[in-house]
Amino acid sequence: MFIADRGEEALGLMRCTVFDIIYLDIKMPDLCGEQIIKEIKRNGLKTKIVVVTGITDELIKDYILFLGADHYITKPFKILQIIESLKITDTPIPPNSAPPEGGQARYRWNA
Repeated sequence: MFIADRGEEALGLMRCTVFDIIYLDIKMPDLCGEQIIKEIKRNGLKTKIVVVTGITDELIKDYILFLGADHYITKPFKILQIIESLKITDTPIPPNSAPPEGGQARYRWNA
């Protein structure tokens, strides 16, 4: 997992690392999520994109999905929505994400 605080930093990471899924906000200090989605698509990357944003406007949501985002989550969100986004985008759950020994998984679904 990588975290980028700025759009240019995120693009730099995407140029040298293959990701299964990217969680992306629309509003960022230097580039907006729209620009990053366009760049991802322009470069032919097959990475799944989930937008997580405070913007609730349905027209913007539709536009972002039209650009190529695979899912759209509005803030505030519940962790279950993040888990559901993995299911919706058909993204595998990493093997090291299992609960600690003796712990119990709270969420399960058939992959």
